[in-house]
Amino acid sequence: WLEQQGYDVVYASNLDLQLDPDTLKMAKVFLSVGDDEYWSRRMFEEALEARDQGLSFAFFSGNTLWHEIISYNSTVTGLPCRAFARKQYFDGEEAKLTGLRSGPSLPSPSTGFMKA
Repeated sequence: WLEQQGYDVVYASNLDLQLDPDTLKMAKVFLSVGDDEYWSRRMFEEALEARDQGLSFAFFSGNTLWHEIISYNSTVTGLPCRAFARKQYFDGEEAKLTGLRSGPSLPSPSTGFMKA
């Protein structure tokens, strides 16, 4: 739809945030449009920095920022970030500050990174 309306659109994934910290520097808005629950610490920090620099974010997804992951290089090709494992839930003070959740008992993401 954006392309049909004549908008200049560039696509990236969370993986791009992990591999290239400059991914969001030229962006005007970050749209999350799917199940976007798995984020590495670096992905989150890059997005948070971009938000603090004035980038607008819109989340059209469920369970966003739900699990912290660790990425691994491919054991076959050696390419970076081709596999991941869920590290842990964000918890305690970190969850209160960032809004990242470990379950229903913690604040929703809207209290931290995804402010309404």
